[in-house]
Amino acid sequence: MAQYNRGHLWKLRKYEHTERSAWLDDFHWAPEKGERQRLREETKLKSELDALGTEWQKILRIVEWVHHLPSEADGGSEGTNNHNAFYLLLGGLSGEVPFRCVEFGFMLNHTLSAFGFPSRVVTIMQKECEQGIGRAHVLTDVWCNDFNKWIAVDAALNQYYCDQAGNILSAIELRKLVREARWSDIIGSRESAIRNEYAVWGPGQTKEDCRFDEIFVPEGFTREEMWDSLRDTRDFECYWKYLLSLYYHVAWSTKHSLIEPLPQNSLSTIFLCDSKEMPPIVFQSIRRQLTFTCESARVNFPINGVEVRWQLVHEGQAVDSIEKAQEIMLVLRQSMPWFSHYQVRIGEREFLQEENFIPVRLKIGETRIEITPINDCNRIGRTAYLTVVV
Repeated sequence: MAQYNRGHLWKLRKYEHTERSAWLDDFHWAPEKGERQRLREETKLKSELDALGTEWQKILRIVEWVHHLPSEADGGSEGTNNHNAFYLLLGGLSGEVPFRCVEFGFMLNHTLSAFGFPSRVVTIMQKECEQGIGRAHVLTDVWCNDFNKWIAVDAALNQYYCDQAGNILSAIELRKLVREARWSDIIGSRESAIRNEYAVWGPGQTKEDCRFDEIFVPEGFTREEMWDSLRDTRDFECYWKYLLSLYYHVAWSTKHSLIEPLPQNSLSTIFLCDSKEMPPIVFQSIRRQLTFTCESARVNFPINGVEVRWQLVHEGQAVDSIEKAQEIMLVLRQSMPWFSHYQVRIGEREFLQEENFIPVRLKIGETRIEITPINDCNRIGRTAYLTVVV
């Protein structure tokens, strides 16, 4: 009796994989292999990152490096509309480009991309963000395989957030806690250090220490809306609550490039809405074109994995009956930006391949299969596991 005649007894004992979300196609990370290599070289971070053990340690080192990159950081300046990675790198080092949260967010996005960590530029906004200024902030959302999730990291503050249980938070998780006014459940990684820095900065301009008729009114704004948008930062607790309140609204940029400008159209940013409230269509007195969604899965999907399906095959042809099958043909769909190849293990056999099809001969007994996607920085993704028993 041929081995494959027992195919009707074929079973899956283990099946763990990462399904590729249809929403992934809304996002685009430009290949730019040469530009990413150049940025890796110019940051001079590679050897230092290689010495670190985990992805999360590497990500935190990149955040810290970007935080200390600019010789001049000025949250009140006009900054620049040029977010090219090399323009920001040289401008930050020379002091010719003052860094606001926008420049920090883009530079962190670029640097993470250069080292193979997929990330997205994120804009967060207060509930009343339609008028006045200072009601928004820019940071970065990075995918970390160590936690199998997106994580919000802020290069301007050199900070990330946890809940009371120590779980590191994504932008969506922060948004939920802020909307539920669970302020004490959010812990900043540098909260104590920022408290000390606040003691040096002082509260800044508040309603308590300025006059309505003396406040600065930029062109295009009214005195009333500028007065209403003054931050309540009279003490650290108020300042900290202001920082957290910015997570009430969250919007994700969908196009990511080191050298190309961000498209200014309705497809370039996805704004997560609440079905029970009207989203803001004006931000700081400017009407913006955004893609609105109430589905968190549209922005909160897993990546860096591989989805595994299969076809039944007999003499090289697909069949619809398990009794006729000699082998199974694994069909792969990866969700890894800058994908390079798969590392495959079938039983004791190991090999690398770029193709999305793997034939597996059916044999009596147990066959263990492992498939891991790897990107062009040799950063590994989430492994898929299958155990086939005949």
